[in-house]
Amino acid sequence: MSASVLTVAPLGVKDLSVKTGWTSEVSAAATFIDPAITAKMNEIRTALIANSVDYPQDLVNVRAARDQLRTIDPAKPTDLNLINPTWNVVKPLFQPEEYQAIREDIVGFIQVLAITYYGDGRELESIAAANQFNDTARKFAAKAGVDQNIKVSDFAEFIFGNESYTGVEPVIRQQIQKLSLPEIYALLSNESAKKQFLVSVFKQVLKQPNVESNVVGKVMKFYDSYSNNWLPSFVQTFTNFEARIPNGVAASRAMMFAVIRTESEIITKKTSSNGTRVELGLNVSNKEAPSQFVEWSVKAGTTPTAKLSDKGIVTIDKKAKTGTVTVVAKLLDRTLAERAVTLTNEKPGQGEEKPTYEEILAQINELAKQLSKDLKAAKTREERVQIYLAYYAKLQALLDQLKD
Repeated sequence: MSASVLTVAPLGVKDLSVKTGWTSEVSAAATFIDPAITAKMNEIRTALIANSVDYPQDLVNVRAARDQLRTIDPAKPTDLNLINPTWNVVKPLFQPEEYQAIREDIVGFIQVLAITYYGDGRELESIAAANQFNDTARKFAAKAGVDQNIKVSDFAEFIFGNESYTGVEPVIRQQIQKLSLPEIYALLSNESAKKQFLVSVFKQVLKQPNVESNVVGKVMKFYDSYSNNWLPSFVQTFTNFEARIPNGVAASRAMMFAVIRTESEIITKKTSSNGTRVELGLNVSNKEAPSQFVEWSVKAGTTPTAKLSDKGIVTIDKKAKTGTVTVVAKLLDRTLAERAVTLTNEKPGQGEEKPTYEEILAQINELAKQLSKDLKAAKTREERVQIYLAYYAKLQALLDQLKD
């Protein structure tokens, strides 16, 4: 009989929110938004709250960012100039007497889109109740054939999608699933990689035939059809807004980590026949992260009765009948998943079962294959050096097992 591996469900939203003091982040219902959209919104907020147990600044940064976005004022020349990349693309479509109004419209359009992205149910409900932003981008949108108010619910639907098209946030998840681990690293640490990623996300969203059923999608589609430079300029303007506010860059990173956390889980790779040893792995977006990049640890505040190695291997003593440990898996010093593992010794007294010679050779072969994949995906010399170093450390550990 194999080891018994039990997965503990993440802390409930109520438990997490009590710990963090952010109950309203997920519990507030945005009644004016489709419940399916609210559910998607809350999934990200739940991941943010889960992250805040170890990284409380994430929630602080996200809330601060959406408050700071409200302070962007097109009456200030420095704030108005934030949209210059976008304005330079669309300017030929308008008459000189329209310039100032259109520029202010663009500020409002991107401002509300960003506030909605960082917002929660309570925040958006408050905006809707106060009829804020209902006249946002009226002239700018009219050029795209939109002759109605664009409401905050329209922005929310564009970001989270509906039954007829996939929104920005779900497409972000889909695109992350296509990335290699080095590419995910770059996305989280490199501004240029982040911009390219966001352009690809918006392209994917806008190529859907039904996206124009949403008025925000219709506006975006119109300007994208007008110029191939629209999306790169739009993303640059969006990042200008993030850079303009004190907590913008940190909030953007927190949101990306929240998305990645929703796509991560600890998996069982291999279990010994007597139940005393299990090898774990970390899946990110349905792809296993190379073990050399994963940091394994015992969850703080727990009392383990099984041992956890820094390679993600859980074992119990030869005299033990059973043992449990709550395992935490990190990437880039960030907790992405946790899991409780319980082992049951089916042959008490024989202890930990060592891997066979053939199993070790098989692991070496798999390691070599993974090295080749990682090197192909690496973009810089520094990435390749780190991959080689991690490879040789893992290889040495396997060779050491052959000596035992």
